[in-house]
Amino acid sequence: LDPPLQHKKFKEAIFTVISSELYLPALLLFGHTLQIHGASYGRDLLVFIPHEAITQQRQLEMIKEVGFKPVFVEALTLPGRTDWKFVDMLVKLYAWNYTQYDIIALIDCDVMLLGDIELPFQLMRMGDFPLAACIAPTTPSPPFYDKLSGHFNAGVMFIRPNVEDFKELIRLSSNTSYYDIGLAEQSLLNEFYHGKWLGLPLTYNLIIRFRDREDIWHANRASAKIIHFAGGHKPWNRFKKEQLIADDFLWRDIFIELYPSRKWVGGEFKLYQGFAGI
Repeated sequence: LDPPLQHKKFKEAIFTVISSELYLPALLLFGHTLQIHGASYGRDLLVFIPHEAITQQRQLEMIKEVGFKPVFVEALTLPGRTDWKFVDMLVKLYAWNYTQYDIIALIDCDVMLLGDIELPFQLMRMGDFPLAACIAPTTPSPPFYDKLSGHFNAGVMFIRPNVEDFKELIRLSSNTSYYDIGLAEQSLLNEFYHGKWLGLPLTYNLIIRFRDREDIWHANRASAKIIHFAGGHKPWNRFKKEQLIADDFLWRDIFIELYPSRKWVGGEFKLYQGFAGI
């Protein structure tokens, strides 16, 4: 696919969310890998920041350095209790109101690009699906097996902004009987787009927590475009060496490479300092 030709008729963007400065290393590496794999070429990069999760001017400058435009937004409160990691994820819904774009890649910031992501954009341009995503792998034990069966994972989505969908999603987000609050925006979006979404290969959202599954991880890792560090396993956190896997070391190696060119220092991050020797 030829990046210079793809944007002549379509305006595209890549959006993400950062809900805490704990995710700043993730966002910076995400932006960097978007650049080195050409995904940001000709596309706007926006990051939603709810309730001033990032306030320090230096941190905002760092975010801009990797190509993202910070956009402060009002938090959208879930109508019930959920895991703290999901509390701010309804702010993703704002993306549907950005109708100046034909297609938006809405991607969690705890990812690492390993290749180009042109195919999903191309499929969205060619078809009329409102959303494209990868099916959510399920675990063989409750409670998530039944809840996620047939769902797409909302960590990597390619959407077609639509004001009417935006208004309806906002309205339904407060309806506790419509979706499973425990799974936050993923459940809401799966209910809303049931039977209407386009399935993408797992290579565009290969989730680290399934690294022991032969049918998921080992079958797709060699051709993976996006590694998603969903769950509690984050490569910027402290782990015993025997708990680390190759992609943890890869993430850390890439992150360390950012320092000489960006002139960042370890004290600017809330992360385990020891891994980088900083």
